[in-house]
Amino acid sequence: MTSFLQDFRSALRSIRKTRAVTFAVLLSLSLGIGSTASVFSLVNSFLLRPLRVPETERVVRITSVTQSSHVDPITNPDFEELRKRAQSFEAITTTWGGDPVFWLATRPGLQPHLAAGAAVSGEFFSGLRAEPVLGRGFRPEEDQAPGRDAVALISHRLWELEFGRSRDVLGKTIGINSRDFTIVGVAPPSLTPGVQPAVYVPRMMFGTLLGNDAKGPGMAEAYARLKPGVTIEQAREEVGRIGEQLEQEHPDTNRGRRFTVYTQVGLRLAESPGTARGAVLFFLIAVLVLGIACVNVANLLLSTAPARTHEAAVRVALGASRGRLLRQMLIESVLVSIAGTIAGLGIAVLVARFISSIQIVESLPVVLDIDVDARVVLFTFAVGLTSGILSGLAPALRSSRGNVNALLKSVDARMGRSGRTGIRQALVAAQMAIALIVLVASGSSYQRLGILRNMEPGFRTENVLTVSFYPTRLNETEKNRGFYKQVLERVRNLPGVRTAAAGYPLPLSTFYEETNIAIDGYSMPRDQSSLSIGSAIVNESYFETLGISIVLGRAFDTRDSKESTRVAIVNEAMRDKYWPNRDPVGSRMRIVDPIGIATGGEVQIVGVVRTSKYGVMNEQPKPFVYLPMEQHDPKLMTLFIHSDGDPAAMASIVRREVTDIDPKAPVWDIRTMSQHVRQQALVGEKLDAEVLSAVAGVGLILGVLGLYGVIAYSVSQRTHEIGIRMAIGATSGDVLRMVLRHGLRLSAAGILAGSLITLALSSFAAEIFKPVDPAAPLIYVVPLLVAVTLAACYFPARRASRVDPNIALRCE
Repeated sequence: MTSFLQDFRSALRSIRKTRAVTFAVLLSLSLGIGSTASVFSLVNSFLLRPLRVPETERVVRITSVTQSSHVDPITNPDFEELRKRAQSFEAITTTWGGDPVFWLATRPGLQPHLAAGAAVSGEFFSGLRAEPVLGRGFRPEEDQAPGRDAVALISHRLWELEFGRSRDVLGKTIGINSRDFTIVGVAPPSLTPGVQPAVYVPRMMFGTLLGNDAKGPGMAEAYARLKPGVTIEQAREEVGRIGEQLEQEHPDTNRGRRFTVYTQVGLRLAESPGTARGAVLFFLIAVLVLGIACVNVANLLLSTAPARTHEAAVRVALGASRGRLLRQMLIESVLVSIAGTIAGLGIAVLVARFISSIQIVESLPVVLDIDVDARVVLFTFAVGLTSGILSGLAPALRSSRGNVNALLKSVDARMGRSGRTGIRQALVAAQMAIALIVLVASGSSYQRLGILRNMEPGFRTENVLTVSFYPTRLNETEKNRGFYKQVLERVRNLPGVRTAAAGYPLPLSTFYEETNIAIDGYSMPRDQSSLSIGSAIVNESYFETLGISIVLGRAFDTRDSKESTRVAIVNEAMRDKYWPNRDPVGSRMRIVDPIGIATGGEVQIVGVVRTSKYGVMNEQPKPFVYLPMEQHDPKLMTLFIHSDGDPAAMASIVRREVTDIDPKAPVWDIRTMSQHVRQQALVGEKLDAEVLSAVAGVGLILGVLGLYGVIAYSVSQRTHEIGIRMAIGATSGDVLRMVLRHGLRLSAAGILAGSLITLALSSFAAEIFKPVDPAAPLIYVVPLLVAVTLAACYFPARRASRVDPNIALRCE
């Protein structure tokens, strides 16, 4: 113990003696570790982090398995049957957090605002053992009678922002979709990953909030807690048997539908394999930047190795063992690594707070829960200590070995450097190669963002104002239709308005609806009874207002009333897939399982329109069906106004017209269509580009610092040689060019290697490069690296060119 304390004190003295080198090492480590920890915190929050509940590893997810997907939600009847029959679980519970969102008024008389909500089963909080921070969770009996128990739990964030963490919040009344709810509890913070609901209500209140008699959401996400001793394989086998039984008992609704069990992380990976691959690639890029930092550290420590070697030789001559020397140097590495890791964690915390502050969905107060939790901290310390120790191991080994007599006789502390600079130069070339790869990935992401911004979405974006609103009479369909008609009539008569239309959902928005249909004459895949197709409810002027061309047939018109034959319009992608080589106009299909916005029944196709973008800008053409507003139940709607001039100037006028008709109707998300596409439809791609560019910037800085350090060290070691050159006639310009050529050779080797690796990677790293040709960013990245190389080499070269030959020749 005494010797360890002595080594610890000696390490601290050594660190103080080499403050400049230590600072450079700390800077490199903190930037490298910070960027890696920041990316890992994102991956952790979206993919790896489970529910924050006790024994979370025992909480699993149950999904429906169909011919087309293994990760479908389960239906309400299937949930009830699973809860009755399954013996592997302590509890099975569901949550439904999708559209429509809730209109929330936190106090009587306040104008309601849009809020993310969740309808959960009665055992949700107790089954997951998610103890509310205040009050209680829902009771099982509060999830038995539709519309009876108007109770709610509010989120921890809402409790802080709206109620000041007051304990008197219990028993207070809040308004949700114009219905009064009593607060019975405050949910634990950050319960679920990603989007956090602002309010929870019992599942049996769901239909009441939507203005219908539904007992609950048609489909829901299922969570279950395994009983002690039950494995996930046993649970999976049991729910599979139950699925087979239900298929035999209910062939009309359960044909081709089974069940399976996933871990929480396993479900996320199965739901979004592309996202998982992209996250892995992001993380690998961050690791590459960490590699640049480690190379910097190794080079910095190697620069001190000659002096440390001489010092080590003196200590060995005085009786110290080589093991003791190595231990002291490793203690130094550990101390510096810990400091660098703490600084890196600080960077990760700042990045997490910044990303959490970004409003992902402008029309909805969505909160992304990105934080540095225990998993991120453990990962960061593991990476930081490992990288710091490995970076310092080679210099430590070099400093602690060698011929003691030869080193003691040497008056030059740089003795033994011959042949070692090649290793350091190779490391610098590797740094530049890695920096090029990361910069190309960042450039590709920005080029992809630019391509998507300029991509034609398939509908009019210029001179279009969008206004979303929600009727206050949820269960009065005819009054709602009358409200929309009255709003459209007033808006159409405003000066400067060409056309106006109504529809839902807004294209390229967070809300995406699907309707299950069966197409007459189409052979369904085996064990599949319906197709899930993207859908929208629109009025007769929708296609004209948004400039969506009618390819075949007609648009909706006054003939399509609720008393007439029910109709639909499909897009070209749907025609090509389900009616190849023939005209679908006149064909029929059935809405067999109305989960989303439509009601069931047979419909006739009356038209085909051009395929647009519906969910995201980079989506492949997908089938889509439009349904007329007159024949379906519109609730949340968006008004589309095509004007002659700047549509933003009409926002206040349109708001006034809507509130004149119904002062209580919440009006939200007023902006132009071009703003919507630019700001919200590409928010994911924009975030990707910003994260990649930040990581690439760190990599570039580290690469430049590494190159500068090697060139500066090389100049200091060649001072005597430079003096001789200048003594025999070399000019300052000759010396300047010599040093610059040396730096450019190192950079060129790295650029060449990085370019070849980038082109090779592009064949299977499509998530990073697609749809950009990876050779395109090279056109910009290569000159950038050459420029920063010249900048990094200039100052050491300039210093070398000013060497006094007389002083340099005496510097032996």
